[in-house]
Amino acid sequence: MTRVRYYIAYGLRIRSEVRLPQFGREQPGETDVIVRYGAVPQHLHNPKLSNRHWDVATGDYLLRVNNDLRIRVSTGREITVWSAERTRSLAAVYIAGTAFTALLQQRDLLTLHASAVRTKHGAVLFCGRSGAGKSTHAAAMAAWGFNILADDVTPIRITSQGLLLAIPGYPTLRLLADAFSRLGLSAENLQLAKEGGDKYLLPVKGFISKPITVHSAYVFNPKTSQHLEFIRAKPSNVFQILRRHTHRRHLVKVLMNPETHFSTLVEFSKNVPVIQVRQPDERMAPDGLAECIANHFQEHI
Repeated sequence: MTRVRYYIAYGLRIRSEVRLPQFGREQPGETDVIVRYGAVPQHLHNPKLSNRHWDVATGDYLLRVNNDLRIRVSTGREITVWSAERTRSLAAVYIAGTAFTALLQQRDLLTLHASAVRTKHGAVLFCGRSGAGKSTHAAAMAAWGFNILADDVTPIRITSQGLLLAIPGYPTLRLLADAFSRLGLSAENLQLAKEGGDKYLLPVKGFISKPITVHSAYVFNPKTSQHLEFIRAKPSNVFQILRRHTHRRHLVKVLMNPETHFSTLVEFSKNVPVIQVRQPDERMAPDGLAECIANHFQEHI
């Protein structure tokens, strides 16, 4: 008999037949999302968009990871996994990542590729492409006393009053081994995010589980500078910056209500300062960069 586990992530109560270590300790309760093993087709019928690895239709998303793993996300409520035994730990990684991004978009949430922390001013986001150091920076900010709200993906919800809320993710960070050494931490006795992988799960202390009003966003710009620079983006450019830093942005135009998507981006562009961060060629130490950013949003925004 398959064991059932219960988690809370992104403000949703999850009933899962798949073990999801990224989502932290189990928390039995009511159910918003069901994750189960079951039959998953090779393709969706009449998809609106498709490529080698995925199909997407209104309210439906199918991910073909490999010959032994397929995941289907439906109606913002159900995730069905077809998996060989040897790919079950890999399934957990894709469920916590791409599958939940699709599910959140089905629930009309903007999924920014960003980590986030709580400050006395509100939620501060750190956006960047994969490998930009979002998780490492979140861990460094935690060392400076800020509570972590989300890692890698920060969902944004717009209220009926036009208020932008950052939705909490889950109480772990995924960090590479070299990030631990840069942060002065040890990965000893920590669990790998997946078998044979190179990222470890770091439990978050003081994790914030309630939505928080968005205060500002910092974007790690791939362009470098002689010195650390903070460049405030013009509101007219923020719209495109946010689109570029939307996690799995190719899914948005099918899975998310277009009016909600547009209004969320517009309100963000008008009301949230977006700061582009350019670092020297030799990247700064995480704690040093965290201190500079903390000083910046406290003194200049």
